[in-house]
Amino acid sequence: MHIALIAGIAVLIVVLIFIIQNAHTVSISFLGAHLQLSLAVALLLAAIAGALVMAVVGTARITQLRQIMRRDRRKSRVGLPASRHAALGWLMNRQPVHCRLV
Repeated sequence: MHIALIAGIAVLIVVLIFIIQNAHTVSISFLGAHLQLSLAVALLLAAIAGALVMAVVGTARITQLRQIMRRDRRKSRVGLPASRHAALGWLMNRQPVHCRLV
């Protein structure tokens, strides 16, 4: 708890130093839009946009993996274990598991 608070304060101090040192204005043109922003603000917005893109991609991948897990669970319930589950069952029980490939 205290370590996270100290780490958060340290990151805040580093960000404040970054903003103070990069306060000059720059011109930004993107898709026909022309803006005058502080360099620090422009870089922070770019970092936030990158984090959002990564969050969307990560969420899509997690959703895809969950769908695969649900499909494998349904297959194992109807007597068609997926090969990964069969291999895991064999390792856990040390007994051969018969599986059909679909």
